[in-house]
Amino acid sequence: MPNPDGAEQGDRDLQARLDRLSAALETQRAEGELQKQRGRGTDYSDAGRGMSLGFRVIADLLAGILVGTAIGWQLDRWFATQPFLMILFLFLGTAAGILNVMRAASGPSKGGRDSGGS
Repeated sequence: MPNPDGAEQGDRDLQARLDRLSAALETQRAEGELQKQRGRGTDYSDAGRGMSLGFRVIADLLAGILVGTAIGWQLDRWFATQPFLMILFLFLGTAAGILNVMRAASGPSKGGRDSGGS
């Protein structure tokens, strides 16, 4: 037969551990609420900026490749030069996409020149 005293001791140990963990959890929650009240909560704005830049980089690269390929394909159809112009414009579109990625990744220029408009 199982020893009831041993089971009771195990239950008491388990309850003591549970009480310690509950107290530690409440302490962490209270500290988190205090930091939110002070304005020191977790700031996700940097992660959002990084994700935004990543999506922009991917979109610029894909747009360059797709637009270059589409222009080359259409020119090939007009001039019956399949597939030479499509291949040429594929490379040109890829180069344009990489150039846009480099511009986006380097950040704003410090020369004071406005990049938008004339």
